[in-house]
Amino acid sequence: MKIVFFGNADFGCKTLEALCSINNHQVVGVVTNSDKKRGRNLKLLPTPIKSLSKKLNLNIIENDNLKDSNLVNLLHSLKPDIFIVIAYKIMPKEIYSIPKFGSINLHASLLPAYKGAAPIQRAIINGEQYTGLSTFFLNDAIDGGKLINQIKISINNEDTFENVWNSLNKISPEFVINTLELILEKKTNIIDDLTIKESFAPKILKKELKINWSEPNCIIHNKVRAFYPFPSMYTLLGNKRIKILKTIISDYVDDYSKIGEIIIIENKLIVKCGVGFIEISMLQPDSKKEMKSIDFINGFAKLLNQPFNVLK
Repeated sequence: MKIVFFGNADFGCKTLEALCSINNHQVVGVVTNSDKKRGRNLKLLPTPIKSLSKKLNLNIIENDNLKDSNLVNLLHSLKPDIFIVIAYKIMPKEIYSIPKFGSINLHASLLPAYKGAAPIQRAIINGEQYTGLSTFFLNDAIDGGKLINQIKISINNEDTFENVWNSLNKISPEFVINTLELILEKKTNIIDDLTIKESFAPKILKKELKINWSEPNCIIHNKVRAFYPFPSMYTLLGNKRIKILKTIISDYVDDYSKIGEIIIIENKLIVKCGVGFIEISMLQPDSKKEMKSIDFINGFAKLLNQPFNVLK
């Protein structure tokens, strides 16, 4: 099949590389965003997909406007069989309807659950025990086209965004290649023994990253997992901003601690939540490196006679 690949982020790199190694498929173009200024020094940097495409000597099409008539004409001229879209943006019908077999998207959830921009994070926040990958044909509905292929993976109680992302990224190449085979055979492979309800995964807002110690310990723990290693949950201790990177649900019990209060027991950093207690095992004070809780206890003892800031 003649393929045009659309993507920007790391999540599509393994799949793009795999597609280029298969004899019966040809990547005739890669559409990705133009270089943008990033980082503290605002250095002009390419997308990860563009960097990989350069190494693979692929036909790179940089574009930030999918309504550009020149782009539409160029895509038609490539005479593609299919468009593969991974971690990109919403595509207009004028684009996704060009290929012979249509356009497919890879989404990091078991659709119709967790449609939207942050499916992995939202699944972890909600304490899901499994998630997966879905491929579907693009239409005008967001993540709502006809399903082609699905695969399920488990999420354990300590898995972070990084763990789940890596697991899904690892299986993506074979999964997408299998999807192409299903399309050619006019077949589907949909998981039908799950009770999956439609749900949505809106993008992460900055206000969600501040810990509300009034919430139950399990919710706080899930949010810490969902936003590790980036952008990370945080709290305030006095005026000091502290990223909370790793936590453990604690079995500590007392009847007198107040919400947000810090308890030091056997060199463990324990905090009273709205329901239960949570142990902080890894954290990062502003302008400092990541550190274990014992190093924080030893280095910031003067701050530990006050509670963490509690949202009202």
